[in-house]
Amino acid sequence: MIFRCRGSVALLLQNGTTVVRGRRRWSVSATTTVSKATPPETPIPSSAANGLSYGGFCPSCGRQHFLPCTPEAEEAALRLVCDLKRRGTFDFGPSGGPGDAFDISTLVNPGPGRMLGVLICEAPDNGSERIVLKAFSGQVGNPPAWTVDGWVGPIQAITGNHPVYRRYRLLIQGLTRRLETLSEGIAQAEAASVVPTTGLRELREQHARLLQERRSCSHELLNIIQVSYWLPNRTGTRSCMLADVWTARDSKGENGARTSSNNKTSAGLFPAGTGDCAAPKLLAAAAASGLAPLSMAEVWFGAPMVERVLTRRHRRCVEAARKEGQAVYAMTRVTPTRLEGRLYSCCKKCERILGWQLCSSP
Repeated sequence: MIFRCRGSVALLLQNGTTVVRGRRRWSVSATTTVSKATPPETPIPSSAANGLSYGGFCPSCGRQHFLPCTPEAEEAALRLVCDLKRRGTFDFGPSGGPGDAFDISTLVNPGPGRMLGVLICEAPDNGSERIVLKAFSGQVGNPPAWTVDGWVGPIQAITGNHPVYRRYRLLIQGLTRRLETLSEGIAQAEAASVVPTTGLRELREQHARLLQERRSCSHELLNIIQVSYWLPNRTGTRSCMLADVWTARDSKGENGARTSSNNKTSAGLFPAGTGDCAAPKLLAAAAASGLAPLSMAEVWFGAPMVERVLTRRHRRCVEAARKEGQAVYAMTRVTPTRLEGRLYSCCKKCERILGWQLCSSP
């Protein structure tokens, strides 16, 4: 695919990068010919979106590092939304098209959508050359996939296609089937006997042991996956486990005091989903390619993300119903927190790791 520029050409490479000659605005075309720029489908922004920036505190150097959301990055993000709607698929490879495994329809209905990110980078050997990386949060497609043609890949080394992951999944699935069989046996034994028998007690004990074994296997797999999350710094000269960056923030905090609001969970080294957003993926890919990040933008694509809030009036009704022992049917107010085409700053989890990724200290 060619990004057509006024007086310049930008080529979308197979590895998901877009090389742009010059700093002029571009339009997107599915053709491979170069001609005059076509009118944009969305208004081209004239300024950065509400002063958005992406970054956070670095526990290594003790300073904060941020990337701005420039008009160039904002424009690239909005162009990406338009391009996805036109293509109908996340697959930017030659075989991608509407109706394939990466069709955008699942993000539109029923949703929810995904956060998309673009990173404007500078080539190390040519300061006038702009390279645009793009990433999506989490996974996309049916079945869900971490890696899609035209997008940067995940940070972690172990994903669903890794042999270690498949081995653990087979083990967990086998334990699940055994637990289901035991549950059926326990239900039959309970129906046949009013008083618990020795056999019934043994079945329950076996069920409890298998349940604990499955839980242990799941936690082992989670830890193996999380250990494979490595974060390079801005220059790519240093790498650190995400778990270590997270722990360092817990022990130090932004003002030198210990923070406890975002401590790791008991089931893992850090909360699930950390490092899976678009921003950390983009910075890791830039560092691995020796690119200098200049600006970033994250935009929501697809169905809105909503938050269900129990209103004060409904909360009083629920409390009164509970006191009287009545069934509770909670009434909520649905509040959208992410809307398509809107730009947003990084999430709280990303704030805790982006500072390290943007740090250039040796």
